[in-house]
Formats: sequence, C-alpha cells, structure tokens
Amino acid sequence: MRYKDAGVDLTKAENLSKIFKKLTRQKERFSGIYPFKNFFLAATCDGVGTKTQVARMAGKFEILGVDIVNHCVNDLLCQGAKPLFFLDYIASSSLDIKAIEKIANGIKRALKENGNIILLGGETAEMPDIYNKNEWDIVGFCVGIIKKSDLLPKKIKKGDILIGLPSNGLHTNGYSLARKVLLKKYSLKDKIAGKTLETLLLKPHKSYFNLVYPLVEKNLIKGVAHITGGGIEENLKRIIPNNLGFEIDIRDIKKPLIFDIIQKEGNVPVDEMLKVFNMGIGMIAVIEPENFNKIREFLIKRKESFYLLGEIIRGKNKIIV
Repeated sequence: MRYKDAGVDLTKAENLSKIFKKLTRQKERFSGIYPFKNFFLAATCDGVGTKTQVARMAGKFEILGVDIVNHCVNDLLCQGAKPLFFLDYIASSSLDIKAIEKIANGIKRALKENGNIILLGGETAEMPDIYNKNEWDIVGFCVGIIKKSDLLPKKIKKGDILIGLPSNGLHTNGYSLARKVLLKKYSLKDKIAGKTLETLLLKPHKSYFNLVYPLVEKNLIKGVAHITGGGIEENLKRIIPNNLGFEIDIRDIKKPLIFDIIQKEGNVPVDEMLKVFNMGIGMIAVIEPENFNKIREFLIKRKESFYLLGEIIRGKNKIIV
C-alpha cells in the first residue's frame, strides 16, 4: 500500500505548494521570515491532520493541543528562532465544549514547556456543512524572533556532520496511511507487543526546543531540519545548498514499534515509508565536526539519546537502509 491509496497524493501536494512559493518570493524554509530592526520575525502555520480522528475515537483530545504547539515550535527552530506567541484555530461540525477544554489544556501545557510562549488569541468555528459529523480540524500559528546574524541555516559545507534526535512515533504525519492500514484490522484497545494501538498512535509530537535552542544560542548548530511530511530526504534537502547533498545511514536507528507494524501490516514499500514518515528521527542538526563533543556532552547531561547519522557530501543524496 502507498500513501496515495489512503487518499493523500504527495506529488499533487508538492505541485500545489509551488503556487504559493511563487507568491511568497522567499527561499524555501520551515517558517517565513520578516525583517524587524536587527532581527527577523519568523512565522509558521501548521495543522494536526487526521490524528484528530484517532484522538476523537480514544476520547483523548488534550494530546492534540500539545501536538500543534510542539509542531509549530519545531518549525521555528529550523530558522533558529525563539517562539514568542501562539494562536490557534479549532473547527468542527459541532463544537464540543469538553473536548475544546481538553485541547486548550494541552495547548497551555505545551506553551509552558516551550519557554512560556504567550497565547495571543485564536478562533473557533462550527461548520456542520463543511466538516463531517464529529470531525475536527486543529491548526496553530506561531511567531518567533532571531537575530539577523544567527539566522539558520548558515554556511553549511562539505564535511559537516548530521546528528539525529529521536522521534516519539508518527508525531503528526502519515495518519491517513496509518489509519487505512491498521484500523480496519485492529481496535484502539488491541495490544501489539504489549502496548495498545491507542498508545502507539497517540504518542505526542515531541518538542525539541529545550534541546536545540540552547545549542543555537551557543552558535553550535549550522542548520536544523524538522522531519515531518516528506520524510528525511525532502525535509533535510530544504536546508542544504543546491550544490551539496548528504549521505545518511539509518540502519542502527531504534525505530518506534509503530513503524514496523505499519510497514508489515500494510505491505508498505521501504521507499514509501521513507517518504511518508519520520522513521524514528524527529529532527536533524547540521554541525561542524569540531563541535560534536560539546553537543554530545550537552545531550548526555540531559539524558537525551541521539544518532550520528552521516555527513554533507558533494553528490546525490543517499539514505542507507
């Protein structure tokens, strides 16, 4: 099975995005930037996607609030930005006050965990003729700030090394394919390898703010890629100069169990898994080789695992699986 069989056409999505790339006249980034005195303001917008359907089935809406904040924060980190304020958009066929309270609690918790970001405002919409019954759409908007001299990516060159930070699972990407593969065969309460499917599918989208931003402040990172839709290659190549590529070995990555389950149960080809999912790596940092020991010590002190994935090369991108 491929993503298109689940109703998501990645090629069409890329072609559509080109329309808006022409309008922005900006380089392709994870967030847009706007000059402000000696700084750039960085702004990003994203949604939780069809993870909302799994959360609704499980009655666990709080995770969606966490997810949308963390996703936006991670995108800002790719420009080296510190998040300042956040806005939300919540829409449904019929607004459930208790569900919205749970989503709001998740947003509140994540804002605090990401450096006490301010919730500036938001919008709710009840549209029964637009959304199917009991379905939700959750979107977040976040703005951050970065000194012009610290904007990422910067001066990435051949020989720079790539460090991967692990994901918790699917984060907020690939749920249309995951649901298509799994929910016809299993219920959310079914156990696989000792864990319920609900637990595996509703792992939070991990925030990397408290790991990555201190390294950005110390000028130890040259580039950051948030691994979301499009997988490792499509997201990493967004920050690498056109004349360069990368070589990555992911054979030793301890992937969350959910990826092996989806691949096996859906007979999903490896190349499709790499396009749709993060495959156990939620963020990749590009660093100078001489900074590796400092970064390793920093991550070890915080009891955070990481992977030395590969390096920047002259040539075609290569992922060893």
